This record gives sequence, C-alpha cells and structure tokens, in this order.
Amino acid sequence: MRFLIRLWRWGFDLGALLGGLAIALGFLGALHPAFDSLSHFRAHLAVVTAVLALVRLLSGPGIGRIMAAVILVGSVIAGAMTARYMIADTSLHEVRGETHTLLQFNTRIRLSEAIDLINKANPDFAVLQEMPRRLFEQEAERDPRFAAYPYYATCDADSLRASGLVILSKLPFVDPPVCSGRANFMRAAVIIGNDVLTIGAHHLDWPWPFGQWTGSFAELATLRATGGAAILAGDFNAAPWSTTVQRYASLTRTLPTTGIGPTWLLDAVNPAWRPYVGLPIDNILTSGIAIAQVERIEGPGSDHLAVMIRFAIEDY
Repeated sequence: MRFLIRLWRWGFDLGALLGGLAIALGFLGALHPAFDSLSHFRAHLAVVTAVLALVRLLSGPGIGRIMAAVILVGSVIAGAMTARYMIADTSLHEVRGETHTLLQFNTRIRLSEAIDLINKANPDFAVLQEMPRRLFEQEAERDPRFAAYPYYATCDADSLRASGLVILSKLPFVDPPVCSGRANFMRAAVIIGNDVLTIGAHHLDWPWPFGQWTGSFAELATLRATGGAAILAGDFNAAPWSTTVQRYASLTRTLPTTGIGPTWLLDAVNPAWRPYVGLPIDNILTSGIAIAQVERIEGPGSDHLAVMIRFAIEDY
C-alpha cells in the first residue's frame, strides 16, 4: 500500500514537472520555433499543470512537495499572463467619434454560409481567409447577397492550406489593393472621414514543424510607412502571446486585441466547447484604433468562430 502511495506521488511529480518544463520552454520561442509551438498551449498547460501540482502538494510530504509548490506558483503566473486574451470581454466601451465594424472569419471555403453570416452581422468591412479567388469572384458577380459590398479585393495564396484572402468593404478603396501570395497577405486602404484606414488580411501557415516561421514578413514592414490607422486581421495559427504574433506586432507597430477569447477547436471535439477551451488563433491587431466592443459569432460550416470588432479611429 505504501508503495502505491509513493507511485501515486511520483506520477504527479512527473506530470507537474513535465508541464512546468513545457510552460518554461514556451517562453523561449525566440530561440527556436519549436518552443514557440509550445507557447500556443500556454493557457491550457497552465491549468493542467496547476491542477497536477496542487494535487501533489496536498498528497503528502517529500521533496516533490516543494517542487510542486514552485511549479504551482509558476503555472498560476503563466496562466494569468494569458487571461486577457483567453477570457472573452464583450462589454461596450465608450470611444470618441463615429464607430464602424469589421468582421474577421476563416470561412473554410464555405462561401454561401460566409456571406449569409456577413449579411446578418452587417459589418462595414469583412476580412476572409480560405476563400479561393476564382470561386469568390464567380459568385460575387451573380449572387445578389454581395450587393451590400460593392468593393472587394481578392488574393490567392501560394500555400495550399491558406487557399485565398478576401477583403469586403462598403467604402471604395483609395488605391489598388496590394496582394502577396508568397506571404499570404493582402492590404487595402479606405477613407473614413478625414482619415485613411489600412485593412490587412493575413493567413499564417501552421506552427513548427510546418512553415509558419519560414513565411515572408518583409511585406509587413511596408505598413510602417503607410501611417494613419490600421487593422490587421486574420487566422494567425498562433496565440496572441506567442513570439510569432508579438514579432508580427513589432514589425507592423500594432497591438493584438484583447478580450477575443478562444476561436478555434478541432472538429472532433464538441463545437460547444470552442468558446471556452479552444485556441485564440484568430487575431486582430490594430494601430490608431479605439476598440468599443469585441464579440465572437458562431461561424457556420467552419471550425473557427468569426470575430467582429466595433471601433473608432483615434484622434492624432
């Protein structure tokens, strides 16, 4: 019986140690993309590891108890650092000036379901991923549901997983949109009042060992020269606290939006769990923008939730 108790403790010692190690390595994403891949699961690892450490802490004496206490504290701190991104905040914040809306959605090539969602939500702008150019343009020309969005831009991506990008707008574009299939990135600009708003659409590849870090970030640096307000939305396949997104934010001089919460979960898992235990990989980064409200919308036909923000352009 005593041996079984010891074996029980050793099991929790090992589980807590491995969880703590995975969390710690996730903070070293700048050294190798494999560590950054671990960082995307930081919130989930923090919860599981904290539970393992707490059980070990309460299960009896031994040096493992001291280790469990240290790991418990570290897990709580790591989890707290992700809270502002994992916990959805749909409250309405007061902002100055006229507000507008933008919808971000990975359609998973479900165009009909996507346009139904867009017409129902009625955003001023929509950014779509996994939408092939030819398919979209064929439907846009003959489907009356696109009438509310007379201005659109499309961009085919080089990656088979990315498929294509679309930006829909109720306002005309200032200049021809810029498309980079190599980077799975597109940007366009519109005028709102006296301000220029740059809208970017991006679909990053999957994390290491896939090609997320090998994708070109060169096009992003051009956004620094555009000035004014910017909204960069997309399926980043990366958590907002990861080195990938933080590097992206640094290159574009933007900040990830907080309060979105989880947006993606495997199809094999009950979709009702997606808003609670999924990964927050659909991100919206902004500059010169005041966010009035963030909300997630069930995305029909997709394993992603749509994200809509209500915003106002800040005074400079």
